[in-house]
Amino acid sequence: MLASCCDDALLQGIFADLQLPAAVRLGALCTELRQAVRRMRTLSVPREGAGRLSMAALLAFEDLEELTLDGFHMDDEVAQQLIAGLPKLRHLRVQKAEVSGLEVFQAAPSLQHLFLPQCSSLYCAGSPRISSWHSLTSLDITRTVLNDLQLNALFSSLLGLEVLIARDCRNIQSPVLTIQGLAAAVPNLRVLDFSGTSLQDRTVAHLASSLPSLRELWLRKCNRLRSPKIEHAQLLKLSLAKCDALEAPC
Repeated sequence: MLASCCDDALLQGIFADLQLPAAVRLGALCTELRQAVRRMRTLSVPREGAGRLSMAALLAFEDLEELTLDGFHMDDEVAQQLIAGLPKLRHLRVQKAEVSGLEVFQAAPSLQHLFLPQCSSLYCAGSPRISSWHSLTSLDITRTVLNDLQLNALFSSLLGLEVLIARDCRNIQSPVLTIQGLAAAVPNLRVLDFSGTSLQDRTVAHLASSLPSLRELWLRKCNRLRSPKIEHAQLLKLSLAKCDALEAPC
């Protein structure tokens, strides 16, 4: 009865009050609660709860499609366990994860949206080691150490990418393939956010002209931009806010 009459929002509220590990332990004793845990599709665990959440407790939510974890320890081994145990996962956000590369998530058969802000170890050891990944459509690599070479490799591998958020990636300065190569690599890219990076005028112009599907370009706080020439007939949103070095138009 409980499993059939409660939606995800109500169930999540119940489990938040109980604390998630306690709810899962109760589920071992209560068939109805166990079924409710299994059928949840969306789960968000705040920082104060993540530290007490074990992997076994997390994997009890076996039908999860959307998962947000703040403050949950995740290295490559833990990520592999998570991906293997939650095969229906489509949307994953883990802040400050200690994973070394995106390839650990490529085994997730349903994953479409991956958000890994402030993952300081991401790609520290070298270039990405991922093959063509068509299913991933959204990627957030905010405040990582990703550099130009590695970003170009991403463009070449994430063929279905539609949204790329790379705010405050200080090592990104000129992530450009050839014009033809960039358009072929990510033909569906609609949203590009390089706010807080070291992009220069020529790179921005190159990017804009190379992405036929681009609709939003975010370049806030890009303080090396002077007078970028951005020509794109289909562009709907452009932000150059707080770019302190921009020259006033003549």
